[in-house]
Amino acid sequence: MKKKLFLLLFTLLFSISALGFVACSQSQENNGNGLSPKSDEENKSVHNHLLLSEGDFCSVCGLKCVKNPDGLDDVLMGNDEGTVFRAEFYETNITSVVFEEYKIDITEIYVGDTVVSIKQGAFRDCNYLQKITLPFVGKNKTVNSSGSASVETSFFYVFDEEGNMVYNHTSYVPRSLETVVITGGIVGKSAFESCSYIKNVVLSDSIRIIGDQAFFNCLRLKNISFGNQVDTIGSNAFAGCSELEYYVYDEARYLGNQENNYLFLYKANNASKNSYIIKGSTKVIDEYAFFGCRVNSVYYESTERNWRIISKNKVLLSATKYYFSETAPTDTSYSYWHYVDGVPTAW
Repeated sequence: MKKKLFLLLFTLLFSISALGFVACSQSQENNGNGLSPKSDEENKSVHNHLLLSEGDFCSVCGLKCVKNPDGLDDVLMGNDEGTVFRAEFYETNITSVVFEEYKIDITEIYVGDTVVSIKQGAFRDCNYLQKITLPFVGKNKTVNSSGSASVETSFFYVFDEEGNMVYNHTSYVPRSLETVVITGGIVGKSAFESCSYIKNVVLSDSIRIIGDQAFFNCLRLKNISFGNQVDTIGSNAFAGCSELEYYVYDEARYLGNQENNYLFLYKANNASKNSYIIKGSTKVIDEYAFFGCRVNSVYYESTERNWRIISKNKVLLSATKYYFSETAPTDTSYSYWHYVDGVPTAW
């Protein structure tokens, strides 16, 4: 009996040791250091397509590395069907396009914030491009928004014919391009003027200045979103954008973002209306927003101090301004108002 018990115990201990050895061997075989492999969530934190070799798949986005030139900070990603090609650029200066043979196939271009200048026409003939992300508009980040429009400060610069200095050459912008993301710099005067096929524009939080007529006559522009840091928007920046979606408050049109729908008041809907309520969250009013209107009074949902920051509209200069106060004010220096049954009423 004792002998059988001893043999059973020995067999059990041997089996446990063997399983441990196999598990350890597999771990070392997979990782070379005995560590367990990283989960997908852990891999996301070190997500970098530049680390991939040609033929490798990215576990985060599911795309395959098609080309990763040695010594260059550029990479081309694609899918197995060969219908999606995303070109990524991280070099300091883009002086040429290393994916020349793939231009006709590229559907998305991403230029990282490490890039400080882009050669004219670098992305010319990308005729099936659908989306592009740029760290600035034009040649580089040093652009004067109040100056005259030029080739080097315009969006079409990266698509234009090299050496051309004649403004406006929007015909070089691919008609397939619908979405543009700008992550930095300044959107200068007439930067996107007459880019009539673009439908969606996203401007990052770091962009504070949008120049005069920046999106003038962008006929198909439907959605635009800009960050809360924007504090200057030039006159007629969105004139002629007939498809643009907007928010309406008290018969005035506003643009903004998900956090602040009423950041920019760019047009009054009713020329015969003689009083307007203006949102307290509004940071910019277009110079010509009330052109042709006869506004006698403005009910502003904030303070006199904040009004002085945004009150650059000439039509509103002669209007009587009322500043919001929930309780009866003791200050008699200015006029105040509050809501009575939903109607703006002076104190």
